[in-house]
Amino acid sequence: MHGTGDFASLKAIAEMAAMVVGGWEALARRPYYVHYAEPFSPFMHTDEGVAKLLFCVEHGIPVIYTSMTIAGSSAPVTAAGNLVACMAESLSGLVIAQLKRRGAPFIFGGVPTIMDMKSMLVSYGAPELSLWASALTEMAHYLHLPMFSTAGCTDAVEFDQQAAAESAISCLMATLSGANLVHDVGFTEAANSASLELIVATDEFISMVDCIMKGIEITPETLALDVIPDRCAYGMGQRQ
Repeated sequence: MHGTGDFASLKAIAEMAAMVVGGWEALARRPYYVHYAEPFSPFMHTDEGVAKLLFCVEHGIPVIYTSMTIAGSSAPVTAAGNLVACMAESLSGLVIAQLKRRGAPFIFGGVPTIMDMKSMLVSYGAPELSLWASALTEMAHYLHLPMFSTAGCTDAVEFDQQAAAESAISCLMATLSGANLVHDVGFTEAANSASLELIVATDEFISMVDCIMKGIEITPETLALDVIPDRCAYGMGQRQ
């Protein structure tokens, strides 16, 4: 996945990607990366944002078109109102893409969160972000769309206890919600910087979450009913 600061950069990257696989048709048949684009909250599609979206559609490149709605700033302060705004911005991008080419690969999503009214920074570690992103994922499932979400990030400015806690909780929430593409691992300080230490720690958190999500296998072998009597008898002998 990549994003670009301008349309010219997107075009240059796509041209290189096409050369690697043997041309535009080969890239469209088997695209091996996705492009990240976004609207501009509230309810605006910039000329460059739409140009990126349509370029990807024309060349068969899957595109993420995800909104960041900030409660109390670019979206209503309530959770439900924020989610309505977030969905409207992403889904209107879907409409644009499908009008250009029906069936174009598109990834729905968003980063619905709150603003820290003291610092005026967007919050990447707030529990509201994890909760609202999970609700947005539920809507993605309802609409049968792949979901872009976020986790493994923090508002802390350095790797500390706050960073670890916010990263771990967000990873668990994103996984439990069933989000399809989870990004932002290692982001710190409201996504203004990143931490290599947090990336390493979050890798461990993800392993722990993966263990939880595997659940418990129930089979005759794992129930071990034939082993339990022997172990119980051994234990009673030891106590005697």
